[in-house]
Amino acid sequence: MYVSGLEMPALDDLSALRQRLQCDLGQETLNREAAYHWWLQHRHADFPLETSKFNRIWESLFGQPALKVLPKQVHMDSLWGWLHNPGCDLRLFCFEAAGARGRVTLTAERAPAKSAEEARLLEVCREISTRVLTENRAAGERFAASTTNFCAMLYAAEVDQVGGCAATIVKMFSAAKWWGPGKLGWQQFDETALCKDRRNSCGFLAEEQGRIIWRLAADIAAGGRRPRGAGREARRSEVQMPSRSMKRSTLFGCCRRNKF
Repeated sequence: MYVSGLEMPALDDLSALRQRLQCDLGQETLNREAAYHWWLQHRHADFPLETSKFNRIWESLFGQPALKVLPKQVHMDSLWGWLHNPGCDLRLFCFEAAGARGRVTLTAERAPAKSAEEARLLEVCREISTRVLTENRAAGERFAASTTNFCAMLYAAEVDQVGGCAATIVKMFSAAKWWGPGKLGWQQFDETALCKDRRNSCGFLAEEQGRIIWRLAADIAAGGRRPRGAGREARRSEVQMPSRSMKRSTLFGCCRRNKF
C-alpha cells in the first residue's frame, strides 16, 4: 500500500539537545556513553518536564520501575537512537499474515534520505534498531509495545524477524477519543498523558482508543493547548482537523507485493 505525505518530524527539542551535546562535549568526544551521562546530569535543569516533550517521553518510559532495572546499555542505546532520529517519512506499507493463528504483521519503507546528513543519522538508527530487535524484542513488546512494533515495522526484515503487529500500529495511527493532562509528575505537563486505553479497577482492558490527536491550525498557532477545565465528555466528543504541521495522507495506492 503506497502512501504520500505521511511525515513524522523529529521533536524540536531533540535537535536542540543534539546541538547542545556537540557544543558541551565536542564532536570528537561525543559518544553514546558521554551523551547518556550528560543527559542524566542536565536533563531536568536544561530540558525541564514543563517544556520538554522529549524529557516527558523519557520519563514515561524509563520512569517505570520495570524499565529502570534494565541494563544501562539499553538506556544509552535508546537515547543515542533518539538523538539520531531525523524524522520518519513513510512511502510504503505491506501487510502479511504470519503464523498459524493468522496474526497480521506490517512492514514499511521510508522515503529516500534527502541529504547526506540525514542518511548518516538513519544509518545510526538502523544499527541500534536491528540490535534492539535481536536482543530485546520480547521485553520491548511487553513494556513498550508501540515503540517496539514501530521499530519492527521498519527494521525486522533485516534481522529475519516478522514485522510489527499490525493491530498495534493501526491503533497508533487511529484517532483518539479522549486526552488531557494527568495529575502527578510529568503527566501534569503533558496534554497527551490521558491519551491511552481505559482499564478497570482490576487492571483489565475496558476500552481501547487511538493515539492521534487532530488539531485545528488555529490551535497550533495559539500554542496547541486546550483549556484545562474541559471535561472528559468534551474531550471525547470534540472533533479536530489536521494542521499542516501534522500531515497524514489519504492518498493510497496498491502494494505491488500483494501482501494483504
